[in-house]
Amino acid sequence: MAQLTVEVGTSAYLLPSERPELIRTFAEEAAPATREPVTAARARGDGPRTSRAMAAGYAPRRRRPGTGSAAARPDTA
Repeated sequence: MAQLTVEVGTSAYLLPSERPELIRTFAEEAAPATREPVTAARARGDGPRTSRAMAAGYAPRRRRPGTGSAAARPDTA
């Protein structure tokens, strides 16, 4: 988790709410163990290794007019 937090910038992790023992373990063990290396990495100036340009490559692309499933159906306006 520390690696994801530092290298990618992940700031939230989802846990299933129907598993209280998992949430307890996360709060008591995983979160503190992750916090220490992340704090140290940020103190060194380490941060997410993704750039805006790289992130833009993951953005949804706009469709060109006349493409996509609606283009094949003349009844779709």
